[in-house]
Amino acid sequence: MLKNRYSTDLALLLVAFIWGSTYLSAKTALMAFPIALLLMLRFGIASLTLLPILVKKGVPTPKKPAVILGLLLTTSLLLETTGLALTSPANAGILIATSIVMIPLLERLSDPQSIPLSAIIPATMSLLGCGLMSLTEDLNFNKGDALILAAAVVRSIHLIASRHIGKHHHGSASAVNLVQFVTVAATSAVVAISRGELTSSTLLGASLEAWAVVFYLAIVCTAFAFVLTQRVVEQTTASRTSLLLGTEPVWAAAIAITIGGAHLTPRQWIGALLVIAAAEWGRQLFTAKKV
Repeated sequence: MLKNRYSTDLALLLVAFIWGSTYLSAKTALMAFPIALLLMLRFGIASLTLLPILVKKGVPTPKKPAVILGLLLTTSLLLETTGLALTSPANAGILIATSIVMIPLLERLSDPQSIPLSAIIPATMSLLGCGLMSLTEDLNFNKGDALILAAAVVRSIHLIASRHIGKHHHGSASAVNLVQFVTVAATSAVVAISRGELTSSTLLGASLEAWAVVFYLAIVCTAFAFVLTQRVVEQTTASRTSLLLGTEPVWAAAIAITIGGAHLTPRQWIGALLVIAAAEWGRQLFTAKKV
């Protein structure tokens, strides 16, 4: 058991670091595996890793809403991974954080009284930051960055739906997440087969390094990070969890720069800081209102 606040904080920071590392890791894996096939392998292995744990606990089978969440997660991941193939891990890790800013805006559309009008401020900061990070010298928008922003929109819808379903459908969070993982793996398999990505030459031709990255993404970044998060969120506050896990884009940029050799221009640095600051502001609105 994690017995004190400091060990809980360290555990959450570890999860944020692990999630931040997924962007560079996935970018590396995409050199050997096509997009849908990579998602199929990652979430298929993660599902097989979690299944024995849940069976041992006798977790009940969740209902239809978990599959709906899984389809939203699949859409977000397909957009995000496709965008990652066309942009840098640093840009992907930072731009995906705009999903937190979008949540209060989407909530305000459905219920104008639920979120203060001040939510427009961090949204504007985030939009400006995205422009500084993604616009080229001739004012063209990077296609990969655009796909990451589309993934952020779907991710924000997924987060809102997860909160809503959690309030109205009581059940095991572990089982719900397992169903989501299986849904991602199954849907990605269908896409991979339809695209002709699932071939023996691809699977057998990948290097040991590429397979090691896939297993890292599946077991560490998905299964382990999920189990650890489930364990510690019950021992701390929602705001503290949100704050610490919100460091993910910082870790993503740091790992991409220090390990991946990425370089940000001064303009991109300013944009990155604006996006991260806006994400934290939006996160506070999201947590305060318990969307």
